[in-house]
Amino acid sequence: MLKHPALKQKIAMYINENLETLSASKLSEVLLKELIPNYIRDEELSLPPLDTVLADEVEDNEVQRFLLDCSIKKLCERTCLSIMRDLGASFGTHKKGFYNNTHEQQLEDRVKYVWSYLFDIELKAPHFVKLPLSEVEKLKREEKLHADFEGQSFTQDGQEWRQFHVDCCKEFSDLLLETPLDGRYSVDLDLEEPHYILMGQDESVVSQYEMTSRAWKGTKGQQAMRPKSRGKGIMMSGIVSRVFGWDPTVTAEQLAEINEQRKDNQYLDTEAALEINATTKKPALTLDGLPFLRFLEIGANSEGWWTGANMHLLVEDLADCMRVMYPGKTYLLFTDWSQGHARKRPDALRASDMNKGYGGVQVRSHLSMLTKKEFGDYTNPEMLKMPERSDKVCQSFVFEEGNLGPCWMTEAERELNKYDREIEGKTEKKIMSIDELRLHLK
Repeated sequence: MLKHPALKQKIAMYINENLETLSASKLSEVLLKELIPNYIRDEELSLPPLDTVLADEVEDNEVQRFLLDCSIKKLCERTCLSIMRDLGASFGTHKKGFYNNTHEQQLEDRVKYVWSYLFDIELKAPHFVKLPLSEVEKLKREEKLHADFEGQSFTQDGQEWRQFHVDCCKEFSDLLLETPLDGRYSVDLDLEEPHYILMGQDESVVSQYEMTSRAWKGTKGQQAMRPKSRGKGIMMSGIVSRVFGWDPTVTAEQLAEINEQRKDNQYLDTEAALEINATTKKPALTLDGLPFLRFLEIGANSEGWWTGANMHLLVEDLADCMRVMYPGKTYLLFTDWSQGHARKRPDALRASDMNKGYGGVQVRSHLSMLTKKEFGDYTNPEMLKMPERSDKVCQSFVFEEGNLGPCWMTEAERELNKYDREIEGKTEKKIMSIDELRLHLK
């Protein structure tokens, strides 16, 4: 079977796309019902007739004739396991790995980004160390600086100096932090021009019981008892910069000034503030709650999860701190922007926030502009509002007065569910089911 290149490719694709539910029996079913019939049809194969000896034992159809042509009388689980192994699939202990997002393959965009970072942004950042030539020669003699690194030569106070990027030598990191901020920028940069403080942010989760998937057993097969779950989980968000290192020290005076500026101010992202703090007002920051290092006890019954709302408030808190710690400076924050951070608009179309029937607590989603490419020849005059341009329509995701209503309800059921009803002196705000409502109305 694997001698057919196109079919071999389809089988390998199915295996790689269905690893979570993959099994020999499932592969056998897919081969017989989908992959092989489609391959025979697409390739327009001319299959030999059944051998008269096998005619009573094997069903006479194209799939069976194809299998016999491949010297396979029955596609059993053992045969499928052999196919899977021949294609390189293996069964073993599940290990932690990583997912390579397809955006990483957009080489043109990545080259553009890296070029901008290395040859524009980095040159305007305070990441340069300046040393007298005598100090440079000393570092080379001590083999702390590579002998081929000459640096950029410039003259200061009649003395020859050299400029290096901080990554050229391990000792340069500590030396950089000891240098006044304005002295860390390149000698080629005019501080009247745009220049930046660069910061990076990321999160990590640590569990109470971090264990490996493999462990030693005793001489008689004994093994250590383990907890059923990973236990309590703590999410940590950290911000690091070459300017202040990791978790910078904020003085009491700076903290007091930060909170004075935040006093009676509101968060710009009011939706995020209400979701996390239940108020739009900015709270006073504490030394344990600064945006440079934050902790969150994760879980549905704990402090929740790190979402886009947390990220938006962190950025606003960070801006308040940076204005006091480094006044007049422009900073760039680099984040590992995961799907969870991509906060949607308050009125975005989210299936989890929608109700397929009438009423209930749900978001009133905004209208969407569609063209014929999206909806084809289908039009529903009750749901599609025609704007000025005839080639587009405006799709509403909310049932409005005059609309037909949910297609899965009968006309009587729509009338029963459409409005709140007063029953025996009280208003029914939520109908649990149509059958229950019918009992009330009798």
